[in-house]
Amino acid sequence: MTNNNTRTTTMRKREMLTVAILAMTAGVNSLSVANPKRRQRSSALQYRGDQVTMETTTLPLNTPLIPSAIVPSDLSDFQQSLEEDPISYQKQLEENMEKLRQTMSNSFYTESEILKLNFAIQEAAFRDTKLMSEVADLCHILADTMDMGINVLIAAAFHYCQNDDGVEEFGEQVVELFENANSLKKLQTVFSSIVHHTSGMARWDHLRNLLLTDTRDWRALAIRSAACLHMLRQDEDKKSAREALYTFAPLASRLGMHRLKNELEGDAFRALYRRQYETVSSLSSEVKSNGNSTIAESMEQVLKSVKKDIEAVLASDTVFCSTTESFEVTARVKEPYSMWKKMLRQGSDHVLDVPDAIAFRIVLKAKKLSEDEPEQVSQARERALCYYAQHLCQQSWAPLKDNPRLKDYIENPKPNGYQSLHYTASNQWKGECWTMEIQVRSEEMHKVAEYGLAAHWDYKSGSSDKDYSSDAYLASLQEWHWEQANLWNARYDLETANDPFNVENVERNDFIQNRAKHLEPYLEALNKAKLTLEEQFKFVFINSGDGNLIALPAEATVYDALEENERQTGQQYSGGALLLNGMYVKDLKTSSLENGDVLTLQL
Repeated sequence: MTNNNTRTTTMRKREMLTVAILAMTAGVNSLSVANPKRRQRSSALQYRGDQVTMETTTLPLNTPLIPSAIVPSDLSDFQQSLEEDPISYQKQLEENMEKLRQTMSNSFYTESEILKLNFAIQEAAFRDTKLMSEVADLCHILADTMDMGINVLIAAAFHYCQNDDGVEEFGEQVVELFENANSLKKLQTVFSSIVHHTSGMARWDHLRNLLLTDTRDWRALAIRSAACLHMLRQDEDKKSAREALYTFAPLASRLGMHRLKNELEGDAFRALYRRQYETVSSLSSEVKSNGNSTIAESMEQVLKSVKKDIEAVLASDTVFCSTTESFEVTARVKEPYSMWKKMLRQGSDHVLDVPDAIAFRIVLKAKKLSEDEPEQVSQARERALCYYAQHLCQQSWAPLKDNPRLKDYIENPKPNGYQSLHYTASNQWKGECWTMEIQVRSEEMHKVAEYGLAAHWDYKSGSSDKDYSSDAYLASLQEWHWEQANLWNARYDLETANDPFNVENVERNDFIQNRAKHLEPYLEALNKAKLTLEEQFKFVFINSGDGNLIALPAEATVYDALEENERQTGQQYSGGALLLNGMYVKDLKTSSLENGDVLTLQL
């Protein structure tokens, strides 16, 4: 593992290189960011790590989360900034702060954490009204779509403001998240500055993999994903949209952040393909012949109705219940971007022509007949149970006669190991016929589908040797679990923290534990992919012509990089100046490479 000194040196070199590249791109000799004059810190709130001491009394949760209510003892400079800024900035700040407060109050965050974040936002943004409003929106995305902990929100605030003045006051974990998020952003900046043509998917794939290998804490990747969505909503430019669609939406999916993935895809779809987006949206907004609801509203109502019916059908069958340990039925309506892609693939003119626009998934786990039952026997019975569950569904929702789309991926798995039973049926609802897809799979099959085949084999083997903490990556997951599981014990109001029968305490505990349980397999699978990438590849920028980002074997040299770039682009190195991270290369065949290196060559 790279030691701290080497990592610090690498980060400094990368930062210097990023600045140099930006300066050259802009045609200037230097690049600087104005840092507002350092001011005296507020004495109203003093934070050290997880401890909070307040000179003012604790405010009720329904108090508006605006600085005038939180820091009354040091308000003059902030109040003056409000008076000088446009009214729209002040109004937007109040709206964003209140939206953030409401979201945090309705989730697992404590009141002291809400106050702590408010203070951090002011410190990070130097109390600039517009900047505070933008930071509040970013933190809202992290809290609302990803349920991230307070340390992540604080790190995100300082990262967005690119301000390291005072970040250390919030603890070592916040500092590490802040630095890792900055490192990821610098890689994105280099990519944007060097790679000018991104029409091919390979370069986006390489960027995703490069970011993954550079991620020391998965929560830093979550910060960058949320920042991408925030920037896209601020300005729907093509660059941000492509980053969202091709880089961060897939990463959000791998993190198990499906809501964030959908929002990234939806906003990017609107920015890149506005006409197609409006077409899909208008089709979904049409009113069905019953005249009461739009197609989108009706789909949601069908979803709820049929989901309840499927659960009832399975629960009422004695054979199914007697052989099943557990089962779950989930339902979804295709998101606009996925709907459009499916319409393109099958040449459909309307969302109602997409057979799986409405879909249901049954995930089941069979009972073992005995504790020592061989795994092969359990798997065989579980497969049979999948077919039986599909049979029960087909009795109530018969396959479509003209296009049943019966797919048996259990008997014939996909190359990536995917196994499931699919078929298309229809359902009568309020006099209308609605097409839908029903899927059935075992819990083990679902693990393969969601987390990948590598995670499946770890699961199957019991994985007594999968100690991912050896590379410190999943240590962040363990820290997150600990932080969340002990959230109220360490930071909840004293009068309620010691009450084991407090209902709110129990509800928060259940919520956090369920969230951790949901995330863990995704993060383990992601870490497995990260380790594989680190062992097998190096991702290197080629700063020449249109620019390139290439993947090379882990032991590749500068000479190998030149050959690969020539193979991909036809650019032949003629022996001119050759720089590796700004330094002249002496020996092409012995100069090794690291992830994120920039090779600048003159053709």
